[in-house]
Amino acid sequence: SAYCFLKTFGLEEVAKLDGKDVFSVLFSAAIHDVDHPALNNVFQVKTRAELAIKYNDKAVLENHHVSFAYTVIAEEAGCNVFKDIDNSTYTTVRANTIAMVLSTDISKHFEELGKLKTKTNQQATSDVPFPDPEKNEDK
Repeated sequence: SAYCFLKTFGLEEVAKLDGKDVFSVLFSAAIHDVDHPALNNVFQVKTRAELAIKYNDKAVLENHHVSFAYTVIAEEAGCNVFKDIDNSTYTTVRANTIAMVLSTDISKHFEELGKLKTKTNQQATSDVPFPDPEKNEDK
């Protein structure tokens, strides 16, 4: 799906995404549900599950997916896809990945959808570009 949005629907070009952005999108899509326990955030919090305690009841599974993926990358032989990149690129990709995976928390869905609708409506009635490639939140 992510690749389709990037290439077929032209998101990469419209949002003027660079290589770090594209990798971040594809990597985030790949890890966004890794090690999912098949029980949602609400269940985790209500049952006082270990993950809920670890992540302070906030985007419990989404935080776990990112943490688990980066732990595997750091600890498992042959899994470090970041071993040959500079710190600046790593920092950017990691920040992007965290933001994207955390944004998959369904409790934030309607808030984010509202922001998107507002921006697209504003763009339709003004000269302000959307997405604005200079704004990280628009990417």
